[in-house]
Amino acid sequence: MRSIRRLVNEFVSIIETTDLPLQIQCEFENRLMDVPLSKPFVAVGVKEIKMNLTALGNYAGVKDGREEYSVPAEVVISAPIYLPRDFNGVVAYELATQMVDVVASGSLPIYKATTGEMYFDRTFLCSVLPIHFYLRDRFCGNST
Repeated sequence: MRSIRRLVNEFVSIIETTDLPLQIQCEFENRLMDVPLSKPFVAVGVKEIKMNLTALGNYAGVKDGREEYSVPAEVVISAPIYLPRDFNGVVAYELATQMVDVVASGSLPIYKATTGEMYFDRTFLCSVLPIHFYLRDRFCGNST
């Protein structure tokens, strides 16, 4: 079972293994301090978590000789791409395609990726392409 923190760290490490020209930060998007933004940037975070708490304590399997129990969950990871003003906005779609390819071939149980409409962020003077990755997994495991 994964913890939510471990899930986000695993997501970031998958993206970091590529040669994508992106800086990656696991922070809130308002923590970007480079104004105007000078390098392509991805701010990874969790947008939504849905846990089926009625299934709390359901058997999940055996790990290291101990029985594990956990909660099934659906998680939405937010990974918007921020592009400096001097980049062509189409670059965001190229980076998104590569990022989806890398994440989909990684070890996370991703079943869907979506993008929103690209917009201009006046705070950081950059283009932003919102991307969300959807996965189902089990969390909050406890051993007995």
